[in-house]
Amino acid sequence: MSDRLLNDRLDWNLLRTFRVIGQELSISRAAARLHLTQPAVSQALKRLEEQLGRQLIARRGPRFVLTEMGEQLFQLAGEVYGQMSQIGSLLAQPTDELVGKVRLLMISRIVSDRFDDFLADFHRQHPRVDLEIDVMRSSDIVAALQEKTASAGLSLNRRAQPKLEQRLFLRPRYAVFFGKHHALFGPAEGGLPRGNFVRFTSDP
Repeated sequence: MSDRLLNDRLDWNLLRTFRVIGQELSISRAAARLHLTQPAVSQALKRLEEQLGRQLIARRGPRFVLTEMGEQLFQLAGEVYGQMSQIGSLLAQPTDELVGKVRLLMISRIVSDRFDDFLADFHRQHPRVDLEIDVMRSSDIVAALQEKTASAGLSLNRRAQPKLEQRLFLRPRYAVFFGKHHALFGPAEGGLPRGNFVRFTSDP
């Protein structure tokens, strides 16, 4: 059998069984250790010898010893087992670093230390993720999220959007400011007096 064909067809379970046989030098003890029947262990040894085309054990009365080829394969099987055991350690490591792009939509004039800290922490944790921020109207942000052309958005929310997951980020605060030459400049006691006023709507 060619090396390439052998590599493709060789069963690791057969090598693992042979490794235990070599350690115990007994079919019965190997079967007990592997929680298998003796015929199953003997059959696994036979299949491995047939695949390799070599004798791996030599009978010595009630006991047996490994042949020269068996000794070499036993050493290699130990090395393979060592490599395989590292898979568990590999899987225990943190997941692979995130790579890609996140598109974030937001309205203008958001002033928030909390938001600034979030962006800074996100970049430190995922330095290979490109964060693309677009400033848009609230209605356009909602439409883009519904069309799934963006990952997340910060917008004014006048009514619930059943198709979107929504969480309160902050409550906007509005204030009226007067210049120092205006009659209402300074602390207003008892609220604003009655008079003309300007009403406006926020970004839709």
